[in-house]
Amino acid sequence: MSLASQPLLIIAGAGLIGSALAGHAEAQGWQVRILRRSDQPDGNITKDQHGRQTATWNPSAGQIDLSVIAGAQAIACFNGAAIAPQPWTASRKELLATSRLASTKVLAKAIAALPESQRPEVFLSGSAIGYYGSQRDRLLGEDAVPGFGFLAQLCERWEAAAEPAQAAGVRVVHPRTGLVISNRGGIGQMLDQLYRHALGARLGDGQQWQAYISLRDAVASIWHVLNREDFVGPFNMVCPEPIRNADLHQFCRGFYSLPNPWVAPKFALKLLGQMGEELLLASQRVVPTALLESGFEFQDLTVPQAWEHEFGEK
Repeated sequence: MSLASQPLLIIAGAGLIGSALAGHAEAQGWQVRILRRSDQPDGNITKDQHGRQTATWNPSAGQIDLSVIAGAQAIACFNGAAIAPQPWTASRKELLATSRLASTKVLAKAIAALPESQRPEVFLSGSAIGYYGSQRDRLLGEDAVPGFGFLAQLCERWEAAAEPAQAAGVRVVHPRTGLVISNRGGIGQMLDQLYRHALGARLGDGQQWQAYISLRDAVASIWHVLNREDFVGPFNMVCPEPIRNADLHQFCRGFYSLPNPWVAPKFALKLLGQMGEELLLASQRVVPTALLESGFEFQDLTVPQAWEHEFGEK
């Protein structure tokens, strides 16, 4: 297969998931082009030290050269400043919002501005399970109502920012990403380090539900929906069995052979403000209804399975 005939995936935001997806796409015979930020985007397509195509853009200034995205089969946007662990000051919350909304808006408008023949078949535009807020024990499929709070409102705006691409006839999908278990980074690596040093703790009473997914299932699910022409809209990118925080803590105590059941009191977590309430104490019993109904097969059905795959057997 010549390079010219290879399908092209453009990725904005080469973090944990974006990097893994890029490697998976290349293994499947696709070209990958990474969009990198620059104060002066020039529209040139170059190659990095690994031979991967790169191009520049400036989403905060609304600048992108249409030539760098024209003709791509798929475009995936994972841009966004890290939700944790920095405190949610007013300036931090502004960054969390603008880093997501600006990138999505720029790409969606650029896609719509392309001639129809050069638009991608699918635009994968990020979101997160923060969309649901905290809803106690309620099972949360994709048809559940959005919740309340900063993250829920941000996720609603984030998904809405992709509307210009959808209005132009492009299939738009939104991965509502759960907590990703990976030894490469993210929340999984953070928890692994905490428990390895006997610093992991149950959060409050531990009755809040948390929805995780292994990195390999996250990438496989994205690849699944990118290649399903009938798949449109949001999908919960989580494993089929959410877990209560107390049960996760109990599992990790056994996995890392910890003797003492540490507890982070609820009042202390609330001192962290919205971040404590919406990240650490929120109950999100999210299930991947859309993925399961579409025939996607998970490799890691449960959090313990995902943990053992990523961090090895005890």
